Amino acid sequence: VRWVVAKITGEIPVRDISDKAIRHAPAQGGGIEDVHVEDALRREPCMSDEELQALRAIGRKVERHYGRPQDIEWCLRDGQLFVLQSRPITNL
Repeated sequence: VRWVVAKITGEIPVRDISDKAIRHAPAQGGGIEDVHVEDALRREPCMSDEELQALRAIGRKVERHYGRPQDIEWCLRDGQLFVLQSRPITNL
């Protein structure tokens, strides 16, 4: 999956949703397991437009805080976004 979201306007001009045959899920007893994705969900986006906009807003706040573009690692769990870490982008 690949989206392009305009940082300032929030426009989403690119939505490339790939075929997802498996997903990674927590395994009972620990670790991760591969789980088959139902055919009806294989080409569905894994994030809503609202979640993408929330991610854009968080990204802008983090960049403003550090004063430069950031490589931000994040996760989405139970509808809530979490920033895991952020570091400056050094190869622009």
